[in-house]
Amino acid sequence: MQVNNYPTKQAYDADNTRSKTASAVSKIVEGSVAVFDGVNVVFDNKNLAGVGDLVCKDVNANKRVFIKAGTVVKSAIPGNLKPYAEVYGRKGDKVLITALENLGSYRWGHPFEVLVSGVNTAIAGTLAIIVHNNGAVTEEVDVSWEADASLESIAASINAQFQTLTDADDKAWVAAVEGTQIVLAHNYYLKDTVDSITGTGGGAGVSFVEDEHNYQIEYAYLNGSESIRRKNGVDSYFAGGNKKKFPDYYRTNGSVPDANVPLGSSTIVKQDAFENSEYCADLRAAYPDYVSYLIGEHFIEEPSAFGAMLRDGAEITALLASLKGTTVRGANEPRYPAATAAFNYSREEDPDLKWHLPSVEEIVILMKDRRLNSADTDPDPFNDTAVAMGTATAYGSGYYPWTCCEYYSYNAFFFHGGYGGVNHLSKYDATTVRPVSAL
Repeated sequence: MQVNNYPTKQAYDADNTRSKTASAVSKIVEGSVAVFDGVNVVFDNKNLAGVGDLVCKDVNANKRVFIKAGTVVKSAIPGNLKPYAEVYGRKGDKVLITALENLGSYRWGHPFEVLVSGVNTAIAGTLAIIVHNNGAVTEEVDVSWEADASLESIAASINAQFQTLTDADDKAWVAAVEGTQIVLAHNYYLKDTVDSITGTGGGAGVSFVEDEHNYQIEYAYLNGSESIRRKNGVDSYFAGGNKKKFPDYYRTNGSVPDANVPLGSSTIVKQDAFENSEYCADLRAAYPDYVSYLIGEHFIEEPSAFGAMLRDGAEITALLASLKGTTVRGANEPRYPAATAAFNYSREEDPDLKWHLPSVEEIVILMKDRRLNSADTDPDPFNDTAVAMGTATAYGSGYYPWTCCEYYSYNAFFFHGGYGGVNHLSKYDATTVRPVSAL
């Protein structure tokens, strides 16, 4: 690596002999500025690490090193450097990193399940399944089969009949075969149970057992809802979280007020109303333009000493991942699949590093300065490095990663790439898991 020293920025700019193809660090004495030049600039001081820097293991020296954002060229990375993470921010003396990939889509909470045993497929039979939903409505599913049917065909018939029921929560049952049994899984934000299963012929010997708990509608670690706070002091379940997508969405999707909108209101107005409505005079007096209004009033308060922003992502993820076992599945089934997937993530380059689902605070640090999409040309060192490496991007638009933080008994916080903010999502939904950690 070249190390260059210049007295001023002018001297740095005037030097045409500096390598453009090799790693170089230039110290500009005036202002004490360090400039990274060339290709795959490597350093091992984590105090110099910034957003977009690639985290690698130097297998020759057996140590952690970084490749500076803006210099990353995948094809030219030396063979002794093994990339495994990317820097997305800092908090105090900690360097915040994220995995280079998404792990896929996982539900936050495990389905509520009913294990059905004793179906005899050798002889013709019937089953009558009565479900009882949150609204105290009972509905019935009736299926029949001929001798020598398969469990798979019976499960398919059950699924088809569930879809003929009236209520959405009753339609949310899915039947699947596991060994010699049928598992009825319910994924919804309202309670739904099986009241009875009776049968004739091949179904006469049926029995069933239900889970004792429904992890998709029960609190995991809270005793009541926990909100986030906007910059204007409004406590809510949603707030702005990306400085580009949030204005991009509300510019046309905000409300048109019919009464005065004061500072500190929960109402988010559209751009035309902000600029022209008589009811937005207070907002115009306080903010020079629409984007300033959105960021100043409705963006999440960050840093914040309130609600879900106080939660420790590593601590909560470890707690959620430790909770295993359902009545019908046994001790090894995770109650909280998304957290468990993040907790179990590991890399051979750094096997002692602990990974977790991001907290609300961490998801905001990750997402607040991201550009909209691949067509957006605004500076974004995190996504520049991801594109250079061919790894998972984190664009402000169209990205929906979970956090580990609960909002309500049946909701948890996530980043909503549709409008660029932190919002809640039902625990039965499956969305992206992107593990994070800290160095």
